Amino acid sequence: MIDPDRTPELYAASKVSLERRLSAGGGYTGWSRAWAACLYARFGEGDTALEHIRALIGDFATESLLDLHPPRIFQIDGNLGGTAAILEMLLQSYFEELHFLPALPKCWKNGRVSGIRARGGFTVDMEWQDGRLLKARIVSVKNRNCVIRTNHEKYSIQDSWGNPVKFTMEGSKLIFPMWNDRMYFITVE
Repeated sequence: MIDPDRTPELYAASKVSLERRLSAGGGYTGWSRAWAACLYARFGEGDTALEHIRALIGDFATESLLDLHPPRIFQIDGNLGGTAAILEMLLQSYFEELHFLPALPKCWKNGRVSGIRARGGFTVDMEWQDGRLLKARIVSVKNRNCVIRTNHEKYSIQDSWGNPVKFTMEGSKLIFPMWNDRMYFITVE
């Protein structure tokens, strides 16, 4: 998988490839707008991803928000890709790591979501204010370590019963053990 930390050259090249494709006339169908939004979200560019979601809805959706492929034929790809892009903007879960708000658009300054399913069997609720994570709740389907990519802020973690949970920091990664019968509450201090 292409990743800025593991494959920086491929990551940079893929961004150039996307920009060249769009500048040469790409992005003029609903599915391709959704595709571009997903990729920009993966690049951490929430504002650009949101531009493509707005174009997807404004240019290619019916009043009931069904995606239409020219000449106005329903195509599910734009609908599924658009929702995938929104999730990529809010939570990414690759390499067994959770990354909260990796591509949050500036206009989504405050918000909350609940019930997001992440790779690895996690369910996540989170709330943010001024573009910054305030708190999150995580549940796992199995006993495991949870790894969260952070912005080097101060954190506290409690389990379902209010007990403090010990964690370690490895660079920008916060790591703590999880049991599948508990909820874990992360607070940014």
